Amino acid sequence: VGVPTPHLRWFKDSKEIKAGDIFALTANADDPTSLGTYTCEARNCMGVTYSSSKVHVVGRGSREGSLKPADSVASNAPPPIFTNELRDMSLLIGETIILGCQVVVPPWPKSVCWYNASG
Repeated sequence: VGVPTPHLRWFKDSKEIKAGDIFALTANADDPTSLGTYTCEARNCMGVTYSSSKVHVVGRGSREGSLKPADSVASNAPPPIFTNELRDMSLLIGETIILGCQVVVPPWPKSVCWYNASG
């Protein structure tokens, strides 16, 4: 939501989750590959911001990933803002989890002045 509209991308342990990848997350004691750090990136021409969640499993097979967010691009206005950030979660083996976040873009200036070569 916002102008300019942010482009959202999802990552798991620093690797982008692309269209066609599996988006369901199930904690399985025999296959802990869905556990780790999930990150949502919101980017527009004003910059980039991140929100992350470490997913832990209570029981066998837990593991963690890590992610160091990149710096924001230089701009004259603030980057998108997460109004509902991801949070670290713990779950029992076999439980499902839903990760979601909300992003807004700070408003553009209320007035814009245009000048031409003659002033």
